[in-house]
Formats: sequence, structure tokens, C-alpha cells
Amino acid sequence: MVLVSCAQTRQIPRAWLFSKESIPGIIPRGLEGKQLPVYRDTLHIIYLEVKGTEAPVIDSIFYKGRLFSSAVHQVPPQEWKVGVKKASGDSLSIRPSGGNAVWKVELSPAATTIYKELQGKIMIIKGSLGNKPFTYSISSETELEPDIHV
Repeated sequence: MVLVSCAQTRQIPRAWLFSKESIPGIIPRGLEGKQLPVYRDTLHIIYLEVKGTEAPVIDSIFYKGRLFSSAVHQVPPQEWKVGVKKASGDSLSIRPSGGNAVWKVELSPAATTIYKELQGKIMIIKGSLGNKPFTYSISSETELEPDIHV
């Protein structure tokens, strides 16, 4: 699990930041049979535990100083298996406290390139839950085993 910064909002008791590499499993070839370049992509996924069941609205996410866009999806209420920790091979799962919900936030680069100093944090999330604004900072990230697509 990921440790997060101490000064947080009460609306979001916990958050986890994960990353994993997505690797194409088949080597693409052009019409002449020559190998085409293989591109790897790193996926960044956040799980936010929120008080109640209302969906958080994300206004901005800065990851390592760069602005990202996001999509928010509700995670089913049972225990959620996140993946396998790359460093140890341990399986990771998360479970919200009673009465709380977990939301998965998937990141993609923003259309506009904006940089912001994060003062020692890896990520800063700004948004609202209901009519209450929040700012949440994350200071560490867990790398998961890569996805290989065939």
C-alpha cells in the first residue's frame, strides 16, 4: 500500500497511487515485413477512498509537476484486487472502511502542457466532493507488474 501525506481532507481518508507499464506482446510488422517500433506506455492509477458514496469531481491533477486529465470510475464495494507489486511479487488489494466508497481515477496527459512545483510531493489532486472542495497530496507511488498485451 502507498503512504500518503499527513495533512489531508476529511472527505478523502485515504488514497493510493499505482503505476504499471503496458507492453505490447506482439511485435508489429509493416507491409514489407519489417519490424515497426514498439511503444511502451506507463499507466498511472489512483484509488480514492471517500466518505459516503458520492463521486468525487476532479478539477486538476498534477503528477511530478505535469498537468493530467482524469476519468473517475466507481469500484465495487467488495475488496478490490489492484495488481502485483513489482518489487516484491506480493498481491495488492484495497478495502474501504465501513460506509466509504472507493473511486478509481485513471490519468491521461492533458491537452495543455502546464507545469507546477509540487514541493516534494509526487501528486496533488484538487476537486470537490459534494459542495466541499478538497486538495489531496500523495508523496509515494507503488509500481505494479506490467501488463503485456498479446
